[in-house]
Amino acid sequence: MSVPLSPAGVRSRITSLLPTRADVAQARRDPRRDLLAGLTVAVVALPLVPGFGVSSGLGVEAGPATAVVAGAPAAVFGGSGLRASGPPGRPGR
Repeated sequence: MSVPLSPAGVRSRITSLLPTRADVAQARRDPRRDLLAGLTVAVVALPLVPGFGVSSGLGVEAGPATAVVAGAPAAVFGGSGLRASGPPGRPGR
């Protein structure tokens, strides 16, 4: 049974999920690393995402749209710099 959180507790929890100033500073110091990582994930995901649309029964065009819509929050709220998120990496495993 979970205990309900106060508004301050909810705010604290949401804040803990967002990138910190140190995360933003690191991205500004070396944006090429993030760009290279993003391109690598895109190249790996490109052949996978149409398959997700087909397997869900929505068609090939639903795969890329779903990958972008699901991938953006996963990138922002990701829990670790060492964990992959999105189609090629299954978070939580």
